[in-house]
Amino acid sequence: ALILLLLMGGISLSTTLPNLRKHDDVLANTYSTGTGERSTITLSDRSIISLNTDSHLFVDITEDAPIRKVELLKGQAHFDVTSDPRPFEVFAGDRRILALGTSFDVKLDTKSGVMITLVEGNLAVEKANIKTGTLKRVSDKKNELTKLKAGEQLIIAPNARPIILAADFDPVLSWQDIN
Repeated sequence: ALILLLLMGGISLSTTLPNLRKHDDVLANTYSTGTGERSTITLSDRSIISLNTDSHLFVDITEDAPIRKVELLKGQAHFDVTSDPRPFEVFAGDRRILALGTSFDVKLDTKSGVMITLVEGNLAVEKANIKTGTLKRVSDKKNELTKLKAGEQLIIAPNARPIILAADFDPVLSWQDIN
């Protein structure tokens, strides 16, 4: 029984330790939060990602890469992107969000779609062709860019036309104020 307990403890640690990596100087990592959890990630470029409860994302940022890439796989994240000559791309659902230095929120839900709220700066959003494998998505050159200005929200529901609304920041950003 003791050996079984030690074996189970070792397995638990081996699956938990990779998620406890240092949150700065990120190269390529997966981050997730459980129900009721929140997390803040500081990237090597000094951009900050706040991850809401029950969320999952993949980050691929290296010093010499021409593009900074993030893929939101589930849930909600807020991005405070530092100004850098390299583009900052966020993939969520079938969308590619392009920013250089800005503050925005992305919520991905399989039923209600993608909701992008721009707090500061400018964003360009386009449909992306999905390729197999994480972050193997490319922009679809046939689709036009949707440009957002500060204070706007883009809602892309499944089987519906995307709409742009004036953003109501309280319900979108209130999760960040909860301790």
